[in-house]
Amino acid sequence: LLHDRVVGVVEDRMGSDGTGGDLYRVQIGAGHTATLSSLAFEGGTKRNKPSLKPGQILYARVAALHTHLELELSCQLGPHDIGQNLTLRDWMTDDGCYVTLQGGTVVRVPHDWTRRDLLPHAMQHVLWQELAAAQNRNAALAGEVAIGSNGYIWIHSGNPSATVLLYNIIRNAPVLTEAQVRAMIRQMTAHYKEREERDDRMH
Repeated sequence: LLHDRVVGVVEDRMGSDGTGGDLYRVQIGAGHTATLSSLAFEGGTKRNKPSLKPGQILYARVAALHTHLELELSCQLGPHDIGQNLTLRDWMTDDGCYVTLQGGTVVRVPHDWTRRDLLPHAMQHVLWQELAAAQNRNAALAGEVAIGSNGYIWIHSGNPSATVLLYNIIRNAPVLTEAQVRAMIRQMTAHYKEREERDDRMH
């Protein structure tokens, strides 16, 4: 849908976008590909623009829908982002809402529950609040997550087992109540900590 936030993977450079930028083809799942101009980044200019490589992961917004043509993506804030306490960040800072995602793992999940996870806001708040608290209790759980409405989830963690844990927590959350999400995260992270401590004793 228009203005959906998606996780995508750069496939290749298609050439010039006709206005001084480079045009890239991006895979966003379900057989769909999209295009993204290197000028469609905050602060992007003909002389100052990102150079994307095949396999690079992006968090972007669907900026335009074209009948019988590829979708058009943007890494600039859109009209639906207004009022969400998002500030403009130059693409070079890697600190904006829509950015190139460094490292990490992309997993694909059923499209319907990623859309549920993006809504409602209250459930997102509970999920991220509890994950942040768990990460404060156990630094080994530190990581970053980006959820696309296209069924792609990006998880970045230096610990493979923590990546799996974060993935399972996020995947289970959309079908639970707020109280169940809190209980699930606390239980799963407690078991993770116990397993860590047991492994440390064995070594």
